[in-house]
Amino acid sequence: MGLSSEQSARQQGDHNFYDPSKSSTAQEMPGYTWNMGYADKSSARGNVYTDTVSIGATEIENQAVELAQVVSRQIKREPSDGILGLSLELNTSMSGLMFT
Repeated sequence: MGLSSEQSARQQGDHNFYDPSKSSTAQEMPGYTWNMGYADKSSARGNVYTDTVSIGATEIENQAVELAQVVSRQIKREPSDGILGLSLELNTSMSGLMFT
């Protein structure tokens, strides 16, 4: 989940945010949405895109990216710009490791 260009300027505040229009590989997944509630009663919801995600030397194509449209006040006040969570599909391997 990441703060995004789909939020109002007020919701974005001083945070960095993801803007899919600045990516040549971003594709909206029409009809796909997400809605998450956390233990501290904070929440966020929005749309889903796919994009190429690069972390260091690792590049992941067609990774689902959750763009926040609405976040609760608790999340807006956090110093971070979002939450990163990645997983591979079942029965796929990476660098010789098997995930099942």
